[in-house]
Amino acid sequence: MALTSFLFLILLLCTAVMYYVLPCKVRFLAILLANGFFLFKCNSILENAIWLAEAALVYAAAYRTSVSESEKESRILTFGTVIVLAAALILMKESAFFGIKDFGVAPIGISYYTLSWITYVLGAYWKTGEVQKNPFKFLAFAGFFPILASGPIVKYEDFGKEICDGVKFSYDNIKNGAARIAWGFMKKLVIADRIALFVNTVYDNPYRYPGLFIWVANAFFIIQLYTDFSGCIDIALGAGEMFGFKLPENFNLPFLSQTLEEFWRRWHITLGGWLRDYVLYPILKSGPWQKITAFTKNKFGKKYGKKIPTWLGLMISWFLVGFWHGGGYNYIFGVGILFGIIIILGEALSSVFDKVNKALRINTEAFSWKVFRVLRTWLFFGTGLSFFRAGSLLVGFRNLKLSVTVFNPWIFFTGELWEMGVDRTEFSIFVFYMAVVIIAGILRAVTGKSIRELLKEQNIVFRWIIYAGLIYSVLIYGCYGSGFSSAAFIYQGF
Repeated sequence: MALTSFLFLILLLCTAVMYYVLPCKVRFLAILLANGFFLFKCNSILENAIWLAEAALVYAAAYRTSVSESEKESRILTFGTVIVLAAALILMKESAFFGIKDFGVAPIGISYYTLSWITYVLGAYWKTGEVQKNPFKFLAFAGFFPILASGPIVKYEDFGKEICDGVKFSYDNIKNGAARIAWGFMKKLVIADRIALFVNTVYDNPYRYPGLFIWVANAFFIIQLYTDFSGCIDIALGAGEMFGFKLPENFNLPFLSQTLEEFWRRWHITLGGWLRDYVLYPILKSGPWQKITAFTKNKFGKKYGKKIPTWLGLMISWFLVGFWHGGGYNYIFGVGILFGIIIILGEALSSVFDKVNKALRINTEAFSWKVFRVLRTWLFFGTGLSFFRAGSLLVGFRNLKLSVTVFNPWIFFTGELWEMGVDRTEFSIFVFYMAVVIIAGILRAVTGKSIRELLKEQNIVFRWIIYAGLIYSVLIYGCYGSGFSSAAFIYQGF
């Protein structure tokens, strides 16, 4: 069941009505029923059995750990559960990396709920998180249907108490949530699915469309991925807001970032935060790593001796970023190791860059320099995404070669770009609504307020004209017909 489907909207509406009709203490039952229906529609019987078995294991392990007085028992339960969850994720989603035949079975959102459930179990063991003793309330949290498909990755502390205790009806919650859902629909159906036709045309036949075709397609793929993924998150967060749940944000104006490191602090925030808290920090604090740090300090001095183990830990984290996205080497390299290398080189050579800037008398506080750094970050990110989109590492390098060995600037003047599945009219629609998204981002950067918060400050007539225009845009310009597919978000595949 796609989040942009009519069935999802009907499910969301029926769940909201049932939720607010029921007394607060039992409102979780509405969520629980909706979760069950969503899983039933999205998964096979076997996949649902796997999901329920994992959920039961997580619930039992966390509950027993929270009441156990035996450290040994708690440790065995916790890390045994973590191993089972991680092994299930790897076998069902990333088995290709190990040369194992794909099982063809994976519950929807396994990459997201696995990380969320690992957080829950570790929180119970470390005594840093709450544990829900009622199994039905736990299932209401663990399978919250709007975030199952594409995240964000959540902790129980984010909205577990609210989902279990119920939230009082609020017209503002309904209105604001619906507005954010419509915004997400616009990003997905009007922008992402429209420009996907151009991207697919080029990447499906790069020999026919080499050179600047590939550069243009890659630029459009950056836009497609952002509007697709952030649109999905807008729908999920808007749905949560309708029930009074404040879910964690997953994006924070990433394309204003001046470095790749900053970009990844603003993009897929919950994944980056999870890897930092549950992979990088535990590695750096572990006993073996402390011994490595002591050795490198003795060997390379205090400055680099401390940085080298951190860089090694970062490379492990970046490998896992790529591995999480898929078992293919194109994912591991393109959105993992490549970014790690660039970030580490940037830090290691920072003093050299400072000397070069000083020698060339570059004003690093100038607006033009900041624009250059932003564009450079886009280039690094786009290069990584070209491997992400290619389908394999070999094809990624082949496409990169085709993009730099063929120079065909005439494509911008011959009309060939309009033969790529997106004609002038469709491209004009894309440009207009992309401009709307950019303007909303600029306003947020300048004012510190989202477009919805700014609209709240306007007169009711103007506000509802904007709301009506947004709904009209989705209904009239959304891509629903032949050639378009809104069946799944890109990140739903993970």
